[in-house]
Amino acid sequence: MLQILQNKRENEFKDGFPDALNLLISAVSAGDSITHAIDFVGKKLDNVVGHEFKRISERLLIGEAPEQVLKKSCQMFPYTEYFFFVVTLRANMNRGGQLKEILQRINRIMFESYAINKKKFALTSESRASAKIVSAIPVIFIVILKFISPDNFDFVMYEEAGKPILYYVVISELIGLGIIRMLMKSVG
Repeated sequence: MLQILQNKRENEFKDGFPDALNLLISAVSAGDSITHAIDFVGKKLDNVVGHEFKRISERLLIGEAPEQVLKKSCQMFPYTEYFFFVVTLRANMNRGGQLKEILQRINRIMFESYAINKKKFALTSESRASAKIVSAIPVIFIVILKFISPDNFDFVMYEEAGKPILYYVVISELIGLGIIRMLMKSVG
């Protein structure tokens, strides 16, 4: 359950962060300071990224140290893309530099990474569908067996002599699904 919530939060971040970067780039290009640009993004976006930018802006405006604010923010979004962004911001706040160009590069890299992940997802869709079908076959077979041959179903499910068959099917299925999962993870 925790993993599902973490994945949901990461997906919300990945959906909202490119928009935040685009708004930030626009604000910086228009001549806003980085603090005002962050405030602008926080006001414009109504998602988890926008709320975090709003918190960053509020903390910076009350005088909290940028390093502390950005460090706390990295704890909220422990993702590689965000770490790059924070390092860029910290460097720009400390030393200055071409923030707009660097943010554009980060945005382009994120877009390319997102496109690669979408392509990977599309290329592995057939394998994922096959895994679901293969894993459903034993369940469907057991249901059909119950109606077509109740004696064989009872033998496999309830008699001691039939238990090894049931255990073999379950263990084989789990091993097969484990192998498929390993193969799918090696692609990702």
